[in-house]
Amino acid sequence: MKKEIHYNDIAQNSLLESFSIDVFNKVYNLKSAHKIWNTTEELHKGTSDVREQKYILVKETFNSFKMMPNELANDMYSCLNVIVDELNEIGLTKLSDEAISQKIIQVLSKDRYSAIITYFHLS
Repeated sequence: MKKEIHYNDIAQNSLLESFSIDVFNKVYNLKSAHKIWNTTEELHKGTSDVREQKYILVKETFNSFKMMPNELANDMYSCLNVIVDELNEIGLTKLSDEAISQKIIQVLSKDRYSAIITYFHLS
């Protein structure tokens, strides 16, 4: 029991020393390193309600994503990848490779990129 208290104190001190003053002020009065860690994680990720709302907004961005008329496929893919990474980072669900491929097929210009579209359809 004394050993566990000692380890908790060490962990608390390590955590508290690493925080900015804003985060420190929100967690310094918590009694366990575990509670400090969970609270800090929630501060950075947001509550489940906040994550769900953020997911809905980013998913809508994914759903309405379009390739610009003069945009190259590489540039479009880079922009799409940022949205996919943000969705996956929220952690509610991961987009499947199939969903991403379907989105690419949907937004690519049929006139300029018919070979790529055909490749995706064959894969």
